[in-house]
Amino acid sequence: MQELPDFDTLWNYADPVATELKFRHILDTEPTLTDLSYHLQLLTQLARTYSLRRMFDESQNILDEVRSALGDEPSPEQVRYYLEQGRVYNSSGDKPRAREEFEKALAMSESVSADFHTVDTLHMLAIVSKPDEAIEWNKRAMLKAESSPDERAQSWLGSLYNNLGWSYYGKKDFAAALDIFRKGLDWQLAKGRVKQASIAKWSVARTLRAMGKVEDALDLQLELEQENKDSDGYNYEEIAECLVELNRKEEAKPYFARAYDALKDDLYLKSSEPERLKRLEKLSR
Repeated sequence: MQELPDFDTLWNYADPVATELKFRHILDTEPTLTDLSYHLQLLTQLARTYSLRRMFDESQNILDEVRSALGDEPSPEQVRYYLEQGRVYNSSGDKPRAREEFEKALAMSESVSADFHTVDTLHMLAIVSKPDEAIEWNKRAMLKAESSPDERAQSWLGSLYNNLGWSYYGKKDFAAALDIFRKGLDWQLAKGRVKQASIAKWSVARTLRAMGKVEDALDLQLELEQENKDSDGYNYEEIAECLVELNRKEEAKPYFARAYDALKDDLYLKSSEPERLKRLEKLSR
């Protein structure tokens, strides 16, 4: 029998359309029906390519097909089904139902010793939870990933350190946030993940500024500017904010201008933080 491809390695979350085509090619050209577990797991990922595009009806239709074929015993395909069903509910705004599905996925993943999916589920439970509870879910996910022999489960650590750090930051527990962000930075550097390490360093610097250690924060942001040929608007914004706090307003102006130029079309900022964009534009003059 021809070996079936590892479809998880084919994911491009930034391009769900291209990923859908890859998955459909496997379904069309490989005898996946000879391995029902594989077939159903692949269908859950096909469903996810739609939910990422907010095409929830299409995603739900595929998940309904999976559900109708699931057996009674705990299995990887059941874990994936509950995970993706939960993601559909979460993305469509129904957090209570999403939580129910994620709790089912967690129980199922632990019963089949699927560490990668256990960590994924714990991190999703954090997303649908209130801040204090989210911290506990993220800590559980972090400890599970750190202790797991599964390299795929360990690969979650960078995201988990980031998420946990921002959860602490949101509570203004800046010391705890700084510890986690530094841990994440060390992890990203050890893995040679340059882009992710830059994000972690930015987070460390942002936390230092929140703690009043503005000169240290500025030093790190300037390091990032030198390290990255194409620094992003958030880096320029932080350099400018640090300079303002250090009463170096004239030096800050060109950085505010660069930040505004880079971020003025950012969809998130335009919809959620328009005043932030107005501030960048105003202070660039």
